[in-house]
Amino acid sequence: MTNPRLVDVFGLSFSQDDVGFAIPKLNEDIPLYIDPFLLWNSTKRQYKELHDILLGFFGLVRKQVLDGNANAAATLLSGVFEPREIGLGYALGSKQGSNIGAQLIASIMHAFTSIPQLAAGEMRHLEELQLVVPGLAEDRISDTSISILYHFFLEYTAQQVRDYAIPSREFRLRTSFDLDSGIWRPSAAKLLPFDPRSGEPILLAPLDLLRHLPWINYENYYLACYSKQILTPTARQTRTAKAAVLAYNSRHYAEVERYVDEREGVGQECKPDPLFSPVSQQTLRRKYDQIRALPTGRTGGADRAYEDLIAVLLTSLSG
Repeated sequence: MTNPRLVDVFGLSFSQDDVGFAIPKLNEDIPLYIDPFLLWNSTKRQYKELHDILLGFFGLVRKQVLDGNANAAATLLSGVFEPREIGLGYALGSKQGSNIGAQLIASIMHAFTSIPQLAAGEMRHLEELQLVVPGLAEDRISDTSISILYHFFLEYTAQQVRDYAIPSREFRLRTSFDLDSGIWRPSAAKLLPFDPRSGEPILLAPLDLLRHLPWINYENYYLACYSKQILTPTARQTRTAKAAVLAYNSRHYAEVERYVDEREGVGQECKPDPLFSPVSQQTLRRKYDQIRALPTGRTGGADRAYEDLIAVLLTSLSG
């Protein structure tokens, strides 16, 4: 197979319908993200506590910045990394992640000194930062959430290994954030799934935390709030550059707060997104015709094209 899943390479008997985590693909990411709003909005006590940890982390960053300890704040933020082993997003190929860069760190620190509401500790959701900090898009919101809550994802994955007898190896991965001590600590060794071809570890993501976009996101803010309430009818005819919108939000943070109030107010509508969405009959017929037209064998990548097309068909037909 050109795009195998974890269950395929190990011949595991369970299907996606049997488990509460997204069964990972080994060659590419699942096009979903962790949405921290689902933690805040959950009835699960553990999830609410995880959301408190996210806010607690940035509360420590804020305190260090305002106390004049810029190096300590930067050290905290430099521990945030791209957790490629969880396989979420839109990347293909390598799953090697990297820590966030100096420019983004400086921008986050600047937000806590330049925006009075953030300086006063009034941030309710991590996602608010994406509306004022350049470079902090939905992928970074997800990455930041996972890295700060890395201990949870390690424990969660190790539990699924035990529950479903998933082949595993012992790994000691990245550091985890410890809110009690306010520092990044080495993670404990865990039995985790792995890619048998590369030996690289895999983390599993709970289905009830996954969305295509965070509930609080820039695109929704722009269309529902900024364009309608800030721009004149004439100005709405062209798209305002994101940098200009973020700069406006930094000067008028009350608009961000109003938007967050609105999203919280309809939070009952926020649900996890499905891994797969059925497509229309017209699309199914077109995919079927494309499959019939494919040559046999691997000529011109026909094997990969077949897998991609048949996955759409089977997913939609089974739904």
